[in-house]
Amino acid sequence: MGTRTDGYDAVFFMNTGTAADPVMTCVAGQRGLTINKATEEIDTTTKKDDRWQSRIPNTRSWGAEADSLIELDDAGFQQLEVAWLTNKIFRGEFERPDGSRWRGDVFLTDFPEEYPHDGEATMSVTLAGTGPLTPLPAPSLG
Repeated sequence: MGTRTDGYDAVFFMNTGTAADPVMTCVAGQRGLTINKATEEIDTTTKKDDRWQSRIPNTRSWGAEADSLIELDDAGFQQLEVAWLTNKIFRGEFERPDGSRWRGDVFLTDFPEEYPHDGEATMSVTLAGTGPLTPLPAPSLG
């Protein structure tokens, strides 16, 4: 059996620098992180497949969802607000509990903030990936 792990140390980083001089900053207050990876499929079923569906993989897509406490003075939170206000694509990185990282370009599709009268202020983000999600360092495919 493989080694089991918890999700405590899985975190999301975003570029608070520039595209030319990136500074990957961990968004403060994180609680949960989900990295979604999907593959579109093409139906290749014919009448000769004896009523069994036949499919092949096509394009891949990815995105992420995260939730955290709001820390208004956090550079990561402030940069998320800038990204939402300017509708810009930015570089994101995701770190797994074992320290391995994945990198890709993302944009915000949802960015709600919640301010209950009897609890902590929280936010969640939904990120849509554009282009590849690449493991770091990128493996040689040759």
